[in-house]
Amino acid sequence: AFTLQVMTYFPGVAINASIGSYQPHHLTISKKKLEKELQRNRSFYPPLMRLPKQGIFADCPQTNEYPEVNQPDVGRISYVSKVKFDACTRAQSAYNTKLINTKYRFTDEIEKLGQQKDKGYIAVVHIDGNNIGQQFHSLKREADFTDLSNRLKTFGLRAMDTLVDQLIQDFTHANLEQEIQLGIYLAEQFIHHFEHYANLETKEDEQPITACAGVAIVKTKFPFFKAYDLAEQLSKEAKRYSRAKGDSWLSFFASAQGVSGSLN
Repeated sequence: AFTLQVMTYFPGVAINASIGSYQPHHLTISKKKLEKELQRNRSFYPPLMRLPKQGIFADCPQTNEYPEVNQPDVGRISYVSKVKFDACTRAQSAYNTKLINTKYRFTDEIEKLGQQKDKGYIAVVHIDGNNIGQQFHSLKREADFTDLSNRLKTFGLRAMDTLVDQLIQDFTHANLEQEIQLGIYLAEQFIHHFEHYANLETKEDEQPITACAGVAIVKTKFPFFKAYDLAEQLSKEAKRYSRAKGDSWLSFFASAQGVSGSLN
């Protein structure tokens, strides 16, 4: 039932599982045993979470996967893309209520972000918290897992709401000819707000919460899934600096041409 729910509501997320005895009063010991079994299962039971490509249709332009869904006004896309489209529609509707008395609207069409036609750029951003996994590993009570998970979700939502409000207030002063600077600036501001809300509620036995970002700036027509992959690689590069020197880091890459292969 769990894997079915993951494939239905969070498609594209690869999961592995381990089974073992669970002792609530000895959470650390139980967790170590399950993690050891999980590492073994990752080697022997690779997850199959995506439909194999059939060679009948062109790949989904967003995910480069098999396009099993026909999305109105978009065409054939993967189920992973459909779930993200639906989530985007809900978020867009919620945030557009903030713009009800203005001439502006949030859009899910990349070509309508305000850049120059056929000459503009977009910034694709990937942000990831630092050492969050280690913080979860250090927890010793079951209730602490739920508490930390809920708090991180709240911090992220507060940061996004603050960033949207800030963007609405400053929009008339933004120079949309400066897409590169604007993309990097918004990524930096999200991290700033996320850390602000997180560290307001940091407990005594917790490390300060920081984050890193990768920003890929590419031409509007550049394949989105490739741009997102670049943003992920940039985020990993920023995290390497963070592990070595601490604090939050941001790595960006701007290209006026096509990009092939890895970031290196």
